Amino acid sequence: MAPSKMSKTVLSRNIVEMWVVALTLLVGLALCSRSVLADSSHEIIQTNVRVLIEDLDDQDPYKRRVAAEALGEFGRGARIAVGPLTRILNDKMANVRSSAADALGRIGADANVAVPALILSLGDPEPRVRLTVTASLNQFRKKAAIIAPALAELLDDPNESVRLAAAGSLGGLGSEAVIVLRDTLQNHPDLSVRVTAIAALGSTGIYAERALPELLAALDQPVGDMRRVAAMALGKIASDPTWPETGPWVAN
Repeated sequence: MAPSKMSKTVLSRNIVEMWVVALTLLVGLALCSRSVLADSSHEIIQTNVRVLIEDLDDQDPYKRRVAAEALGEFGRGARIAVGPLTRILNDKMANVRSSAADALGRIGADANVAVPALILSLGDPEPRVRLTVTASLNQFRKKAAIIAPALAELLDDPNESVRLAAAGSLGGLGSEAVIVLRDTLQNHPDLSVRVTAIAALGSTGIYAERALPELLAALDQPVGDMRRVAAMALGKIASDPTWPETGPWVAN
């Protein structure tokens, strides 16, 4: 190869290598900047969360409520607020208690330690608080074993909205809910509560298979509402793709 051609080849290689080095440096700087921005964003969020935690102790109930609601908006980012939020579940103002319960539910699994306090709040004298607590507990399904029995007690709550919310939340707890719902269906003296229990069983989907004897027996009851919700529950089981097509109510 002629000297001029060799020098051009070497020059081209050098240029390519320089570009590679430059691109590598640019990528490294971009990643570094992204990391710095992420750290900065996290610190800003935590600063805001700490300010809101302080507001939970404000003398003004409006500020306490707004602070609890704002903490809920941060979700998992507000996990350092779990303790303070749990404490104000006992606030003297119902709307503050309700906002605290909602915020804990929004934080989710990182607020698992608050579940016992939330269960106690199911006995709150205000229906709106019980309603919010019921919805929040649905976010802690790994604690279903202790949540399900507590929610089952609300199936005969004097407030209809609370009863329906309890049934809905139980339906989301799966197999743990079936155990307490079967017991309610078999032993509770109030017909309307048993009907609500059947509806909740239907919401558990395929897990309601464990209550097949009770659901099939409900089809023979003289009460129309019981037959209706039992048929709906059975239909939900039958429509589940994991349920065999040879179910006892499926036509051959």
